[in-house]
Amino acid sequence: MLFRIQNILKKLIIRYFFLFIPVVLCFSQVTTPEAYLGYKPGDDFHLATYGQLAGYFEQIAKETDRIQVFDMGPTSMGKRMKYAIISSEDNMVQLKKYQEISRKLSMARDLSEQEAQSLANEGKVIVWIDSGIHASETSPQMHQFQLAYDLVTGTDDFTRFI
Repeated sequence: MLFRIQNILKKLIIRYFFLFIPVVLCFSQVTTPEAYLGYKPGDDFHLATYGQLAGYFEQIAKETDRIQVFDMGPTSMGKRMKYAIISSEDNMVQLKKYQEISRKLSMARDLSEQEAQSLANEGKVIVWIDSGIHASETSPQMHQFQLAYDLVTGTDDFTRFI
């Protein structure tokens, strides 16, 4: 009897295993900073360029709906300045709405106190994290790789809260 049950279980596992392969493959993994750069951010004797950081953001934006990359325009040196917005999938779907709320609140024109309070309650907090550096500082821009990765892949309560 036990032998028969084992055989049935083996057949079921083998049969249904192949049904789950396509499901598993459709969930793409987000590239780690180490896999993208070839070294861990912060490793001695390795510094990433701005181009690598922008490229990493663009790479993970293809792999998850929790980040979008935008072009801010040219720098004084003629290079393209990029920025990324990272949030939950739900917030990203409504990104234009939240941007408009932030715009209205920042302009504060023709808004009553009640309208401003209503918009503030409906909107989302936006935090600017700049990896600008002084000549001798290297850790802020190297940290951006790991911070972006942690925010787009994090499923813990703290990450979901922020």
